Amino acid sequence: MLRKINKIILFTAFLSGFFILPCFANAQSLSLVSDQSTCKVGENISVVLSLDTSYKPINVVNGTINFSKEYFDVENIKTGDSILTLWPKRPTVLENGTIIFTGGIPNGFNGSNGNIFSFILKPKKIGEQLVSISNAAIFLNNGFGTKVDGVTLIPLKIKIASAEGQIITPPQPVIDKIKPLPFTPVVSRNTSIAGNKFFVSFSAVDKETGISYYEIREKYVLVPFFGPWLSADWQKSETPYILKLQHWWSKVYVRAYDGAGNFREETALKPLDRQGLIILNILIIIGIIILLAALFIYFKLSRRRRR
Repeated sequence: MLRKINKIILFTAFLSGFFILPCFANAQSLSLVSDQSTCKVGENISVVLSLDTSYKPINVVNGTINFSKEYFDVENIKTGDSILTLWPKRPTVLENGTIIFTGGIPNGFNGSNGNIFSFILKPKKIGEQLVSISNAAIFLNNGFGTKVDGVTLIPLKIKIASAEGQIITPPQPVIDKIKPLPFTPVVSRNTSIAGNKFFVSFSAVDKETGISYYEIREKYVLVPFFGPWLSADWQKSETPYILKLQHWWSKVYVRAYDGAGNFREETALKPLDRQGLIILNILIIIGIIILLAALFIYFKLSRRRRR
């Protein structure tokens, strides 16, 4: 009887492992990863927020990194090596000791060890601290933006020792003279964005110091006399940017600046819309009328001179 009970227990355990363990194995995860679990006050600790999709392609990730401002300063947030290319909300350090972010990738990402972004922690005080992830959300690249349930969040535990007797070498400044990589701004319109107005979307990558910010300028095309006065000046922006020149042809200039101040400039052409086409036709008709009137007056004056 005892053997029979043991067999039942073993069989139940086998079935539990067969059905339950794959669920954990296939769980998507966000992890805070570092080569250092111990450090001294004043040392730099490089931390990477890493994504494992567990064979499910994703296209949007957002969340919050939590750290103690009493124990750490955060420096040098980098997105240059990120798998994400669109940043509705770039990783930003807030006063309450958090880093918030929202990023995406249009064609999705499927894999492990996906670098979301990295940052430097500089310990200020002896102790043992946990750097954690909260409010995280991952969305599938399935055409519906389905939110993934049960995302595993893996924190980073750091032990900080005294810096007594330690010679701390100040970090060397990063010398970056390389422009961001080429990118392609795209002008389009969508009924779900700003009432079907034209907008430009863009995303650049810089492998050295990461993209710091973007600037945009719009310039009228085929308006040689009034173009300079009607065109917009350079201004900082994020993607997508709703264009101010909606009706006429315009050329959109986009500059991507990296952390060292280098920039790459790319352009896109905004087409004429229906209202602009109506205006163009009116201008053509007015031009033809003026031309015919001028010709009529010219021939009339010529006849008078002949007489």
